[in-house]
Amino acid sequence: MAQKPSWSFAEQRRLIELARASKSLDEVAKLTGRKPGSIKKVALRLGISFKPDAKKE
Repeated sequence: MAQKPSWSFAEQRRLIELARASKSLDEVAKLTGRKPGSIKKVALRLGISFKPDAKKE
């Protein structure tokens, strides 16, 4: 599978806005088309976090 290019400034800003909107990591992955691991790395670098995903039963 092809790897997406590095995160643009606009994508990083969108990530910050999604975190402020209390989106979960899974929601952000679906909205951005990025892998959760990649999102976590960028979020850590930017100093942001996402709400925990709902527990699956």
